[in-house]
Amino acid sequence: MTEIPLEQAREEIQGSKAWLEDVLGQPVRCFCYPRGALNAALQAEVEAAGYQAARGAGVHQIQVGPRYAMNTSLQVYPLPLRPLPSIAPWRGWRTRTVPLRQAHQAQRQRGLPLAALRAWLPWASAWVDHVQVVGGVFHLWGHSWEIEQYGQWADLEALLRRLQASGGRPVVNHELVEWAV
Repeated sequence: MTEIPLEQAREEIQGSKAWLEDVLGQPVRCFCYPRGALNAALQAEVEAAGYQAARGAGVHQIQVGPRYAMNTSLQVYPLPLRPLPSIAPWRGWRTRTVPLRQAHQAQRQRGLPLAALRAWLPWASAWVDHVQVVGGVFHLWGHSWEIEQYGQWADLEALLRRLQASGGRPVVNHELVEWAV
């Protein structure tokens, strides 16, 4: 949306909200910026459209953040390497390792075990443990098509069982508003 005229973005933001509310028969309270791309003008349009909050795709955060630019903790996405089926295995290593490099940096900054980066489930578990110790919000997101494509349903279910057993309070995006600044 950052690459289209603001008037077109406004129409899409307002129109999608109206369409979803008509289809669902209930209010749509939270917006997610396509591809996580946002700026101050889009944030103002989302607020003016009547959304209570909006989420980008920034990761490695445990604070909810600004109401119209909320970040997340983790994406349900394969680690340690980004799968790129259309690229030969010996090509594109820099692209394949982007999620791992970003995760490595975040792990080091927070003092989390680097060994957890061997796979997505141990990585996510390390973040859950960290939030339980220091406080904050573990905010997980993912695309169902990617979870399916990369065979991550079992890992996601295991993490959700672990979260349920931890006694944390599960919430959906619009419920995070009470923690947003």
